[in-house]
Amino acid sequence: MDDRYTYERARQSGILVRETSLFRSEIGCDDWPGVIGGDFNFAPDDASYSLLVGDPLLPDQEESLSASRVVHLSVDPSIPTYGGSLDEQNDETAGDPDKVVTNARSPTLADGLFTVPELVNFFSRLPRLRSVYDEGLGLLDNDGGLPTFGSRVKLFSSRKGRNEPEYTSYTHYWKTVLDYIFILAPIKSRVRVRGLLSPHLKANLAPGIPRKGVSGSDHVSLGAQISWVNNS
Repeated sequence: MDDRYTYERARQSGILVRETSLFRSEIGCDDWPGVIGGDFNFAPDDASYSLLVGDPLLPDQEESLSASRVVHLSVDPSIPTYGGSLDEQNDETAGDPDKVVTNARSPTLADGLFTVPELVNFFSRLPRLRSVYDEGLGLLDNDGGLPTFGSRVKLFSSRKGRNEPEYTSYTHYWKTVLDYIFILAPIKSRVRVRGLLSPHLKANLAPGIPRKGVSGSDHVSLGAQISWVNNS
């Protein structure tokens, strides 16, 4: 999903966790860990990540959610097509497709979109996810060792996501972390991260992937070994 649509990414992430949790209950596997992994199209400092792992939202994250809380032309065909910014309110970035949501309008009450506080409340009622790499790499004695996301992006020491890999997508033009292995913890069991596939170093990925002999994808592979013990 486009980088501008922070609100919609967060909304869909919450639905994914809700439905995964319901499915696990329906098949009688509440004592099994659920694994939710893949390309989520958001970095560890994004509002979606914080909501999923239970970190409180920062002011800039709330602002990003509010600015992208819109109804798009694909949902409401009556919206005029134009190249400017949302509701023509931001002249400074008007027409810049990388900074503003175009062909959209502000939501009305009838659209049924959560406000930002309502979205936060929705996530508060969902199981919190645990990131295998954030936990696993955080256990390492990493002084001067393996670079992580927190090595290049300033995050408060209390924030989760600091120990995600330095990069999981490294193209010639786009270099960031988008890929995760999340654990939906079992209700009566304890999960431990037993091993991780070591992240690639920047030096091995430069000047960019996909590249013959290095990687056939613009994303790197992640892998983990976990175990769980029933506490009942």
